Amino acid sequence: MNDMQPLLEALLRNTSQIKWILATILMFLMLAATGLTALIIKLNKMSDELGKKHNFSDVARDLLDKDDLEQVIKLALERLSKYPKDRHAYWFLAQAYYRQADWVKSLQQFKLLYEIAPDWRGEYVDPYMEDLKERLSNSKPELVKD
Repeated sequence: MNDMQPLLEALLRNTSQIKWILATILMFLMLAATGLTALIIKLNKMSDELGKKHNFSDVARDLLDKDDLEQVIKLALERLSKYPKDRHAYWFLAQAYYRQADWVKSLQQFKLLYEIAPDWRGEYVDPYMEDLKERLSNSKPELVKD
């Protein structure tokens, strides 16, 4: 026990300093834990947003396949309110109006899609726009001017 006595006496003399060191370490650990918690929450929110972005097309496609056009329109409009340049939202909105035979609204959406997604023109937009212009040429020729 004599070997430990000087060590114990030194610890007792420095108890106050040891308490402050331990309190400081504890404070830094708490701050680190708080920061990590905030980071995890933020990453979860970002992950949810990415999941929503990714799932939008799947959900819209399923609704379109089920011919639930009103839900497609509602979903696409909600999407566009958050992401105004989302080409998929314009695509599904245009498709829903097209399938409802609302040629004017469908053409409007395809025109917007034509502007924001030039790489979609040839394959996805032009065939519908040509068809819509033909359908509207007799009833509303002012809408089909280039």
